Order: sequence, then C-alpha cells, then structure tokens
Amino acid sequence: MQGWLTTTDAVALESRMLAEIGKGQGAATPIIPMDEAGRQLQASASLNFGMQLNAGQEAAGRMILSSTNRIVAVQGVAGAGKSTLLRPTAQILSEHGKRVIGLGVQNTLVRMLERDTGIPSMTLHRFLGQHRALLDGNASKAELAEARVSYRDTALVLDEASMVSTRDQDRLVRLANVLEVDRLVLIGDPKQLGAVEAGKPFALALAVGTETARMDTNLRARSESLKLAQAAAQQGRTGDAMEHLKDHIVEVSENCAVVAAERWLSLPPAERERTGIYVSGRQLRDEVNAAVQTGLAANGEIGPDKTALTVLSRVNATREELRQVRTYALGMVLEVATRQSRQNLAKGRYDVLKVDADKGTIELRDTDGHRHTFLPSRIGMRADNQALQLHERKALTVYKGDTIRWTANDHQRGLINADRATVTAIADNRLTVRTSAGMDQKLETGDPMLARIDLAYALNAHMAQGLTSDKGIAVMDSQTRKLLSARNFLVTITRLRDELTLIVDNRDKVELGIGRNSGDKTSALEVTERLGAAAAKGQAAGKAPAPEPKGKEPPELERTITKVVPFEMGI
Repeated sequence: MQGWLTTTDAVALESRMLAEIGKGQGAATPIIPMDEAGRQLQASASLNFGMQLNAGQEAAGRMILSSTNRIVAVQGVAGAGKSTLLRPTAQILSEHGKRVIGLGVQNTLVRMLERDTGIPSMTLHRFLGQHRALLDGNASKAELAEARVSYRDTALVLDEASMVSTRDQDRLVRLANVLEVDRLVLIGDPKQLGAVEAGKPFALALAVGTETARMDTNLRARSESLKLAQAAAQQGRTGDAMEHLKDHIVEVSENCAVVAAERWLSLPPAERERTGIYVSGRQLRDEVNAAVQTGLAANGEIGPDKTALTVLSRVNATREELRQVRTYALGMVLEVATRQSRQNLAKGRYDVLKVDADKGTIELRDTDGHRHTFLPSRIGMRADNQALQLHERKALTVYKGDTIRWTANDHQRGLINADRATVTAIADNRLTVRTSAGMDQKLETGDPMLARIDLAYALNAHMAQGLTSDKGIAVMDSQTRKLLSARNFLVTITRLRDELTLIVDNRDKVELGIGRNSGDKTSALEVTERLGAAAAKGQAAGKAPAPEPKGKEPPELERTITKVVPFEMGI
C-alpha cells in the first residue's frame, strides 16, 4: 500500500467518537472511594495473588475503581504488567457485584487475556456484532431496556486498544454509553502498532484529555541489555537501543531468513518452545516459515506425508482502498462475510475475473459459476470492517507434524483465527489437525478451512503485539524500507524477557531506516488542523490561491480527499 486517505467522513467519525467520550464524563458512580481503592487493591494483590502492585499499577487500579467517568484509559508501556493490574482489580469489581468482560482485537490476545487475568473475554468484533441493532438504531425501546438491564453493573476492558480502528472504537464507546455500563477501560500503548484501518483513535482519545493513568515501568525484561534496549526504543532512541543490543546483533550478507531458520533449528526442542521468531513483514515471515519447514522435513521431524494446498492470503486494504478499483487484480478472491444487498452479493467467496478501471467495475464468479458485477465505489463508508475481505491465492505445502495457524474462524469446531494447531495426519485426501485445546478435527477435500491455513513458525510484528516469549530471534532487512519503523522495532524487541538475537543484512542501514520512519499514523482531525493552519498562514501572508487552469472545471467530489503520510502494513 503506497499511502492512505482521509476524508470528511473520517473527520466526522473521529469527532463523534470524542464527543461520545465526553458524554461519558461524570456519568459513572465510583465503585470504591479513592482513599479506599489503593488499600483494597494492595490487599487483594497480596492475599489472593501473592504480589504487590507498583505505583503505576496501583494508580491505574485506583482510577478504574474510583472514577466518575464512564470511559477511562490506561497508557502502559510494553511489559508494564497489565495482567498484574487486572487480576486484583477484577477481583475487587467482582466482590462489589460488578461483572467484568474483556475485549481484544485478536483471538490469541483474547485467550491470553482470559488466561492471565481470569476475566471472561471475547473479540471486540464479536461483541459489537452482538449489539449491531443497538448501534444501528434498529432496536426497539423494549430491546434497549432489556440490554441495559443485562449490562447493569458491568465493566468492559479493551486490551491493546492502540490496534483498534477508529470505526470500532467509536462503536464501542457509543455502545458503552447506550448500555450505560459502569466502566469502559481502554488499555494500550500509542507508541506501538495501530490498526490496519486509517486513524489512531486511542492516541486521539489520550490527546483530548480522557482520564488516563500511566504505567511506565517495564517489568518484562529480565536481562540488563534488554531492559536498556527496550527503554531506549520506548523513548525513540533507536541508536542507543541498537548499541545496547550490539553483542546480540548478527550481520549477514546471505539470506537473513535462512540464517534465522538455521539458528532456531539448531536449538534443542525445549529451547525452540521458549524462542519466538519475529520478522518485519509478510514476505520475510513466509521465507522464514518455508526455511524452517525445509529444515524440519530434511531432518525427518515432519513428514514424510505431505499435501499441496492453495490457501488465501489476505490483502491488507482499508475500507477506503476496497472502494478503489485499482486495489483489485485478476485471480484475487473476494470473501463476503455478510450479505451485501446493494451489490446483490450473498455470503461466500468470489473469484475476480476481470477489472475494468474505466467503468469502475469488477467481474466476479461465485462457487456455482454464476457471474456478478461488483462496484467497489458502492461499498458503504460505515460498513463492517470484516464484511468484505480481499485475498490473494498462495501455494502451500503442508507436512504431517507441521505447526500451522488459522487465518479465519470456525467457532463450531474450535478453529480460531490466529490460533495454532498441529497437523497430526495426512491420508486419503484428508488433513487431521490437533487444536491448541487438544481437539482433533478432520478436514476433508473442499473444506473451506483448508484455504485458511498458514505456517506458524514465524510471526510479524502485528501478529506478535501483545505476545511474550523468553527468547527471540528477530529478522530485519534493510531492503524492506517501509516495514522498518520505530513502531515495528519497539514491538519486536519488547516481546522478550531474557534474550534477543537480531539478524540484519546491514546494521547501519537498518538503524538508519528505523530512525527515519517513525511508523506514526495521522488522524483525520490532525490533517484538518494542519491544513487549516496552512490556510491561515497563507491568508496572513496575503497570498492568493492559484487560479484554475482555463478551460478546466474543478472536479465535483462527494467527499474531500487529502493524501497524506505514506505507510505500509506488513500483516
């Protein structure tokens, strides 16, 4: 992706979200008085969990328990100990008759949140989907009243809030107000990676004065070099971070992916379990996965049974990009998750047969062979982020014994997006997998989940955010300039507790690339402010606007579109 767009619709969306946060100010009742909250938190932490909260954790817990604002935020650096904070906080909320619901952007993060804190959790997408009628204004007064009764005495906790899109955060904040919940807690780090969709709503919420507690102490790193490197990266001092890691940087002239795979494969099996492989982008991830698989197969650790699959690899496109014909290409697959009445498309998968840029149309073919004309420009600006997904086809060989991950959900069979599984048998055109929960599932030829498999030996930064491992092997290539960013670097090195090996093709170029590219996104309101300031400056200088070329009428646009800072996501 070469750039992103902001629109007047995006400005309106951000403004509405901030107004909803403002609507929640003073709308809640303290659960515990401020002077009591700290004492109860420390007592619960000590008696129930055998630990003590640090100053930042206690302050965050006090705010959650005693605030009069419905929406509050916890800004925590990577490794700040959010689980340590949430366990006693949730315990106290429960003791005071409050139900706590955890929300996450990815299934893996949801499971971790539930495991580490004991808070029953679900994906944000699922939670918003359950209440679509309330959000869209289609619920009756009786349904609204019933929903409010159901969520009386409820606190919502959103984990990794920086990864949430503006649209989803707007819907969540509005829903919190509609349901009149006791608390909506947004927990995140604005310096880490954001959503694929445009905007940075968590950072925006912090900037406008949402009541916020800060947790600035990194409790994750246990080695001195990692502590110093992670602290420097958090402060944007890339050069200092690289210097602290100098004894752990491996500069190679050959294929970085192969070297990373070689180092991981040379570890004893028990050490492999403790060591994650982190990469900066999808291409490097695929290369490392293929190299690891090759080594395991050559050593007889996987196989010999294998099968060739054609899988779907999602194209990282925002809703605005999906509205552009140029995003589509022959051979891609459009997946429709919910019926699109305006396009006359039912739920299912459609092959892209033809792209007509002049007419602005895409010719599709469904699984029954019927053809459809699709107009990307008719995609609603406020449509569900997951309603339409565009994919490329990718050839993938899978061996018996391979570690795989799912790229879609089949909740009925316990196949969860981003969760891992192991291929236990390949025979008679059938793939048998064992899920992370220990359940065996057989996938026959034609099973749609066969196309939603990928290897899971390496993770890129977006997949890794929120996860932790004791040791790690990270790969950064100076050639992938758009993926070399301060945010990617920060997320990568803060996943680890004890040890990091950083493999680069050129240390100086990698360091320079990270230093030059912050990876920051710009909100629509920030763009508007910048453009307004520029206009004011021009007016003050007495500069008249350039005249329109003769014979050329200005284009008629339904929306004002401004191209801004380019970036590329590497999911």
